[in-house]
Amino acid sequence: MVSNTFKKQYKILVVGANSAIAEACVSIYAQDKTQLTLVGRDLKKLEALAAKAKSLGACNVDCAPWNFENTDGLSELIQTLWTKANSFDHVLICHGILPPSDTSALNSAVLEKLICVNYTSIVVILQALERVFLKNTICNIGVIGSVAGDRGRKSNYLYGSTKAALSTYVDGLTHKYASSNVRLVTIKPGFVDTPMTSSFRKGFLWAKPEKVATSIVAALYWNHRGVLYVPSFWRQIMCIVRGLPNFIFWRTKL
Repeated sequence: MVSNTFKKQYKILVVGANSAIAEACVSIYAQDKTQLTLVGRDLKKLEALAAKAKSLGACNVDCAPWNFENTDGLSELIQTLWTKANSFDHVLICHGILPPSDTSALNSAVLEKLICVNYTSIVVILQALERVFLKNTICNIGVIGSVAGDRGRKSNYLYGSTKAALSTYVDGLTHKYASSNVRLVTIKPGFVDTPMTSSFRKGFLWAKPEKVATSIVAALYWNHRGVLYVPSFWRQIMCIVRGLPNFIFWRTKL
């Protein structure tokens, strides 16, 4: 459990709440008696997660279903939720998809879905949040990206390109609000054992969602800004990957 040292009753917005990492974060937040607003694709799963959060101690949980393949009306939804909650202390954006790279390359519909869910919808959400920020707003925003966005690799270059674009966008917002009370952090998990990665062979570098969630919630409680690699050893791994000369990198199977 991550302790809320300040004992404040936080108001939390979790977008993509049905993802494994988001669910683990919600469980941690709930134990601090927070007010939660959950947005996700599947209403039944949201309601089940809300019931679990209440059983763990959340004082109030609202649910709002949304399909992230569609951005029409998404901006209005986020602004409505912000107004209803009278602002949020933390916003955590977790949704994304990982289709097979060969399918994405051959099917334009799947490629458009990948870009919309992993990039466009998140930009729409963050632009909507910008429009409701007040001069004295204090808000910590975490956006889950991926180490896959650090360098294009043949194994997942389409997925990685959406994460690279997202990282650049959030970096720009972080710079824009660097002197304000709005703090943004791009969260870059490495390999995480979730339903989205169920077909992958697991090894010693793989982490459980609960471990990743602990780092994420702690970073938001402690006002982390910039980039967060989780687990932290991925910062060193990706530094090496980015630094490999092309004549070596191109010979790898990464």
